[in-house]
Amino acid sequence: MPVTSNRRGFLKLGLASSIGLTLTASLIGMSPHIQAKSPEDFAHLNFRFLDADSANFLAALFPLVLNKKDLDRDSQETLLIALDEVIDHFNAFNQKQLKQLFDLMGFAPTRFIAGAPWANWSEASAQEIEHFLIGWRDSRLALKRMGYLSICKLINLSWYANKATFAEVGYPGPPVKIPTPITHSL
Repeated sequence: MPVTSNRRGFLKLGLASSIGLTLTASLIGMSPHIQAKSPEDFAHLNFRFLDADSANFLAALFPLVLNKKDLDRDSQETLLIALDEVIDHFNAFNQKQLKQLFDLMGFAPTRFIAGAPWANWSEASAQEIEHFLIGWRDSRLALKRMGYLSICKLINLSWYANKATFAEVGYPGPPVKIPTPITHSL
């Protein structure tokens, strides 16, 4: 449909764009019914906010974001539960934004358009995931950079808030007793 630079052309473009966005949103909404379950199913963890697809997405990012190639299944599950708890305490707006990001990353066509691997996250190679993360980190689009920072900060916050990781980073833990501040009287 050729678009001319007049009012009618603008309306045609708007209508075509609306139809395209509606179809894409419909496909994303149906994604749990379309996609096959991936082998790394975390549904047994009874999340409050996350679903199996978003858990698989996050778990695929853990080794690269945390720079830990030897992250075992128990550590992944502990981290996912911590992430779910953190996100569950977010306000409704932030939860909606993260849900949209997770839906985008859970559906292969939109994931691919966004620069992520076509394959399920549990099947993607470390190089593909690293390429995705670098692409989002260095993107000219502020929305991609914000998505990258949000995901990385959430993962790091949840990892380093876990008491089991304190010794690994040399953190002795929070102070047992906060000292009373010294006041100077004049």
